[in-house]
Amino acid sequence: MEEKTIVLVVLFAVVAIGLVGLVSLNSQSGATVLERNCMCSITMYGMYGGALGTQNQLLRVQTAMSHTDAACQNRCEQYYSRSDQYSRTDVVGTAV
Repeated sequence: MEEKTIVLVVLFAVVAIGLVGLVSLNSQSGATVLERNCMCSITMYGMYGGALGTQNQLLRVQTAMSHTDAACQNRCEQYYSRSDQYSRTDVVGTAV
């Protein structure tokens, strides 16, 4: 009776580990995960309007609804633009 109990406990442990692995695999959706990004191009201008430089920054997007040029423009502006009247930056967001 003791050997059967040990075998049953090990069998249930293996089944439980398999079920946990299967559930976590389904929640990640396996190899069908698509990476969607927004490319933010931040240009800074000097006092007299000349461009000082441009930096490109990649932002990861979670949903497909956020992967449009308009949504990327909004997101990039939220992250990188300044809202004061003396701001000399220009932010452009595009979906990549």
